[in-house]
Amino acid sequence: MNQVIPDGDTVIYGFQCDGNQGTWDFSGNSGQLDASKIVWFHSQAPCNPSQWTTNAWHHVQIAYSRDGSGNVTYDAVWLDGAES
Repeated sequence: MNQVIPDGDTVIYGFQCDGNQGTWDFSGNSGQLDASKIVWFHSQAPCNPSQWTTNAWHHVQIAYSRDGSGNVTYDAVWLDGAES
């Protein structure tokens, strides 16, 4: 997901379940504003897709906030009602 903020910059929101690391990951810029380098960062929140029911819909919710400078904080993730 992305959002253009009032100064014209774009904020990119990204998250994934990293089955290799067993964590929910989030995207971030490890570069500069004028030379972005988007990378995945591991959270401490556990995630194991091999335990998910196959051939079924899953409900994922992410709670996050953004400050006026475009810095994003991910607060929680829910998978099928279970919070991490």
